[in-house]
Amino acid sequence: MSQMAVTGCPRDIGTKELSKTERVATYVPSYGGYKEKELRREMDRLIREKASRRLQSAVVTVERALSKAVDEIGPDKSKVINKLIFRLNYIYNEVAKAPTGYVGLFDAVKVKEEELDALIDHDFAMIELAGQIENKGKELLELTMRGDYDSISRVIEELQTILSKIEGTVDSREAILREI
Repeated sequence: MSQMAVTGCPRDIGTKELSKTERVATYVPSYGGYKEKELRREMDRLIREKASRRLQSAVVTVERALSKAVDEIGPDKSKVINKLIFRLNYIYNEVAKAPTGYVGLFDAVKVKEEELDALIDHDFAMIELAGQIENKGKELLELTMRGDYDSISRVIEELQTILSKIEGTVDSREAILREI
């Protein structure tokens, strides 16, 4: 999964937005490292926000699909979709409220650049997976609008697989933070 496919190398994104004064200040020995870490933290936050927006969009789309199809798909598939929505909401909350790589200047525990970069890598993976979830939600809605209720099970299974992947990504991201 290439980071370049999303927006570019994480180390270059923030520096493009710096003013000339901020870029010059990064050459000051103690300030430069601090500013780079701050940029990584900000990227981490922005990337997670984008992933959570995609997940929220998927929740809304799947809920719309359920409301359109509830009479036609029967109670068994309705229960499956309700569980799917619950799971989507849970993952959305996990991503939206995920802890950052931030620690204060005088905290005893310090977060290294490599650890922040690992968090950003996980966040990029979350964006990609959230996009896949969003697309599957749209596909589910399209199937219900067309009345293709036989294909709904296949899309639900595919969604469940992607949800498992994003849960694994969230869990491994949390593991990185626990190691700090």
